[in-house]
Amino acid sequence: MNHYDILGVTRYATQKEIATAFRALAKKYHPDLNKSPDAKERFCQIYEAYSILNDDNKRKLYDSIIFRKAEDIKKETEDTKTYTQWQEAAKKESTYYSEKKYSEFKKKVLDVMKGVAMSLAYIILNLVITTVIRIIIAAALLGVGYLILRMA
Repeated sequence: MNHYDILGVTRYATQKEIATAFRALAKKYHPDLNKSPDAKERFCQIYEAYSILNDDNKRKLYDSIIFRKAEDIKKETEDTKTYTQWQEAAKKESTYYSEKKYSEFKKKVLDVMKGVAMSLAYIILNLVITTVIRIIIAAALLGVGYLILRMA
Protein backbone atom coordinates (compact mmCIF):
# COMPACT_ATOMS: atom_id res chain seq x y z
CA MET A 1 0.00 0.00 0.00
CA ASN A 2 1.46 3.39 -0.93
CA HIS A 3 1.53 6.50 1.27
CA TYR A 4 -1.43 8.09 -0.51
CA ASP A 5 -3.58 4.99 0.07
CA ILE A 6 -2.55 4.86 3.74
CA LEU A 7 -3.78 8.43 4.28
CA GLY A 8 -6.81 7.93 2.04
CA VAL A 9 -5.92 10.80 -0.30
CA THR A 10 -5.18 11.00 -4.01
CA ARG A 11 -1.79 11.56 -5.57
CA TYR A 12 -2.91 15.12 -6.31
CA ALA A 13 -4.00 15.95 -2.75
CA THR A 14 -3.07 19.37 -1.38
CA GLN A 15 -0.93 19.80 1.73
CA LYS A 16 -4.07 20.81 3.61
CA GLU A 17 -5.88 17.61 2.58
CA ILE A 18 -2.87 15.53 3.60
CA ALA A 19 -2.62 17.26 6.99
CA THR A 20 -6.37 16.90 7.61
CA ALA A 21 -6.28 13.19 6.79
CA PHE A 22 -3.21 12.71 8.99
CA ARG A 23 -4.78 14.44 12.01
CA ALA A 24 -7.96 12.37 11.78
CA LEU A 25 -6.18 9.05 11.25
CA ALA A 26 -3.50 9.73 13.89
CA LYS A 27 -6.21 10.37 16.47
CA LYS A 28 -8.20 7.31 15.36
CA TYR A 29 -5.24 4.89 15.46
CA HIS A 30 -2.96 6.26 18.20
CA PRO A 31 -2.37 3.28 20.52
CA ASP A 32 -3.21 5.40 23.56
CA LEU A 33 -6.76 5.87 22.20
CA ASN A 34 -7.20 2.71 20.10
CA LYS A 35 -6.71 -0.62 21.88
CA SER A 36 -6.95 -2.86 18.81
CA PRO A 37 -3.94 -5.16 18.28
CA ASP A 38 -2.93 -3.50 15.00
CA ALA A 39 -3.31 0.11 16.21
CA LYS A 40 0.42 0.70 16.75
CA GLU A 41 1.37 -0.69 13.34
CA ARG A 42 -1.38 1.30 11.64
CA PHE A 43 -0.39 4.50 13.50
CA CYS A 44 3.25 4.02 12.44
CA GLN A 45 2.21 3.61 8.80
CA ILE A 46 0.11 6.77 9.00
CA TYR A 47 2.92 8.76 10.60
CA GLU A 48 5.49 7.54 8.05
CA ALA A 49 3.18 8.39 5.14
CA TYR A 50 2.56 11.88 6.49
CA SER A 51 6.24 12.42 7.20
CA ILE A 52 7.07 11.85 3.53
CA LEU A 53 4.03 13.46 1.86
CA ASN A 54 4.04 16.58 4.02
CA ASP A 55 7.50 17.67 2.82
CA ASP A 56 7.50 18.87 -0.81
CA ASN A 57 11.03 17.61 -1.55
CA LYS A 58 10.40 14.21 0.00
CA ARG A 59 7.05 13.96 -1.77
CA LYS A 60 8.57 14.72 -5.19
CA LEU A 61 11.26 12.10 -4.64
CA TYR A 62 8.70 9.58 -3.39
CA ASP A 63 6.49 10.20 -6.42
CA SER A 64 9.45 9.76 -8.77
CA ILE A 65 10.23 6.41 -7.15
CA ILE A 66 6.70 5.03 -6.70
CA PHE A 67 5.37 6.10 -10.09
CA ARG A 68 8.39 5.29 -12.23
CA LYS A 69 8.24 2.67 -14.94
CA ALA A 70 8.47 -0.98 -13.92
CA GLU A 71 11.83 -1.51 -15.65
CA ASP A 72 13.33 1.42 -13.74
CA ILE A 73 12.24 0.16 -10.31
CA LYS A 74 14.97 -2.47 -10.22
CA LYS A 75 17.68 0.15 -10.56
CA GLU A 76 19.26 1.18 -7.26
CA THR A 77 19.67 4.93 -7.37
CA GLU A 78 20.65 7.74 -5.05
CA ASP A 79 16.97 8.68 -4.93
CA THR A 80 16.03 5.30 -3.52
CA LYS A 81 18.83 5.44 -0.95
CA THR A 82 17.77 8.93 0.14
CA TYR A 83 14.13 7.88 0.37
CA THR A 84 15.08 4.82 2.41
CA GLN A 85 16.94 7.04 4.88
CA TRP A 86 13.90 9.32 5.23
CA GLN A 87 11.63 6.32 5.65
CA GLU A 88 13.84 4.86 8.41
CA ALA A 89 13.84 8.20 10.25
CA ALA A 90 10.04 8.37 9.97
CA LYS A 91 9.78 4.79 11.33
CA LYS A 92 11.83 5.73 14.38
CA GLU A 93 9.71 8.83 15.01
CA SER A 94 6.46 6.94 14.52
CA THR A 95 7.53 4.22 16.96
CA TYR A 96 8.53 6.87 19.48
CA TYR A 97 5.19 8.71 19.23
CA SER A 98 3.17 5.48 19.23
CA GLU A 99 4.56 4.73 22.69
CA LYS A 100 3.64 8.16 24.09
CA LYS A 101 0.30 9.24 25.46
CA TYR A 102 -1.95 10.73 22.79
CA SER A 103 -2.00 14.07 24.64
CA GLU A 104 1.81 14.30 24.42
CA PHE A 105 1.79 13.34 20.73
CA LYS A 106 -0.91 15.94 20.09
CA LYS A 107 1.05 18.63 21.92
CA LYS A 108 4.34 17.89 20.12
CA VAL A 109 3.07 17.12 16.61
CA LEU A 110 -0.54 18.08 15.92
CA ASP A 111 -0.54 21.39 17.80
CA VAL A 112 2.75 22.38 16.14
CA MET A 113 1.09 21.77 12.76
CA LYS A 114 -1.65 24.25 13.70
CA GLY A 115 0.99 26.77 14.79
CA VAL A 116 2.77 26.50 11.44
CA ALA A 117 -0.51 27.01 9.60
CA MET A 118 -1.27 30.08 11.72
CA SER A 119 2.24 31.45 11.07
CA LEU A 120 1.75 31.04 7.33
CA ALA A 121 -1.59 32.81 7.50
CA TYR A 122 0.03 35.66 9.43
CA ILE A 123 2.82 35.98 6.84
CA ILE A 124 0.31 36.04 3.98
CA LEU A 125 -1.80 38.64 5.75
CA ASN A 126 1.28 40.81 6.28
CA LEU A 127 2.19 40.52 2.60
CA VAL A 128 -1.31 41.54 1.55
CA ILE A 129 -1.36 44.52 3.92
CA THR A 130 2.10 45.62 2.81
CA THR A 131 1.07 45.39 -0.85
CA VAL A 132 -2.11 47.39 -0.25
CA ILE A 133 -0.15 50.08 1.59
CA ARG A 134 2.36 50.28 -1.28
CA ILE A 135 -0.46 50.65 -3.78
CA ILE A 136 -2.04 53.44 -1.73
CA ILE A 137 1.29 55.27 -1.43
CA ALA A 138 1.96 54.87 -5.16
CA ALA A 139 -1.53 56.20 -5.98
CA ALA A 140 -1.02 59.16 -3.64
CA LEU A 141 2.35 59.97 -5.23
CA LEU A 142 0.85 59.77 -8.70
CA GLY A 143 -1.97 62.06 -7.61
CA VAL A 144 0.47 64.62 -6.16
CA GLY A 145 2.58 64.43 -9.31
CA TYR A 146 -0.49 64.98 -11.46
CA LEU A 147 -1.50 68.02 -9.38
CA ILE A 148 1.99 69.51 -9.65
CA LEU A 149 1.96 69.05 -13.43
CA ARG A 150 -1.44 70.71 -13.71
CA MET A 151 -0.31 73.64 -11.61
CA ALA A 152 2.78 74.21 -13.72
